[in-house]
Amino acid sequence: MSDDLGGIDHLFADPNGPAYQRTETRHGPPLDYVAEKLRGSLHDLHRLHSQAMERAATVLPEPVLDEIRGTIAAAFYHACVAYLALQNMLAHAGAASFAERLLAMPDEDFQSWLDDIDQGGSVT
Repeated sequence: MSDDLGGIDHLFADPNGPAYQRTETRHGPPLDYVAEKLRGSLHDLHRLHSQAMERAATVLPEPVLDEIRGTIAAAFYHACVAYLALQNMLAHAGAASFAERLLAMPDEDFQSWLDDIDQGGSVT
């Protein structure tokens, strides 16, 4: 019996979704090292966003604050997509608003999300 989702195939979706994929051979720093540095960048961007929203709102006019918020959010989004792609978990990017949801998380919850990606992902 088939359901509207085409059987159970949807349960075993590719973790990278429709992303472009190819097999490559590379020589350079280990990808787990690259993932570690990218994770650190995400953590720093998340903290920067929180600090900017807390502190800048009291001293900056709203248009300037919106511009800063947008720039940080864009950098965070691109870093998230790169991190998820590196971890072979690109399907977690999902909707365009996923980065906004992550930025709204408390730091502890965001760290848990990063830990989940580390555990569920793979750089090989």
